[in-house]
Amino acid sequence: MSLEDTFHQAVDAWKEHCRTNSTHSFSGPYLDCDAYRRIVLMGPQVLPLIREQLHDEYETAMRYENELKRLKIKVFGTDSVELFGEPYHRICEDEEYQQYQQRYRTEVIGNPGIHWCHAVKDIVPEFGLPVGEKDSGSPIERVASGFVGLRVDEVKQATIRWLDENMHRYCLLP
Repeated sequence: MSLEDTFHQAVDAWKEHCRTNSTHSFSGPYLDCDAYRRIVLMGPQVLPLIREQLHDEYETAMRYENELKRLKIKVFGTDSVELFGEPYHRICEDEEYQQYQQRYRTEVIGNPGIHWCHAVKDIVPEFGLPVGEKDSGSPIERVASGFVGLRVDEVKQATIRWLDENMHRYCLLP
């Protein structure tokens, strides 16, 4: 089996693990998985595959975010509605939204997403994203003593940028 096939097989298993553990606000349960460890053990040669996977997941999430905006406009006339309480019940009655939710569960829920940065760090210990002070605009910010806040999409983008700028130092690129 090729490295790419082995990688994708491990990613599929990791996604299933993430899907069954999708209610945690911290990374530990998502990383406590044999498939995750297999990916990390593949070493730096999988960095391009991680970059591709992370980029695809980011693009998929953005597509769904735009679709949700479109559905909010369809149902409410604006996309600036928070989907809690009555607005949530109202949009749930929309057939297109129901189909959107089914596709979202299949294509987005369970994606490792932000957790790819841990895989990169476990493969390349030099990897790191800067931690800014509160309200600095950094993808990762100190919000209280011992706690950081994450701007999830920005962390994904920063990880992709880091890989684009640095992975050539750790693996042979085609």
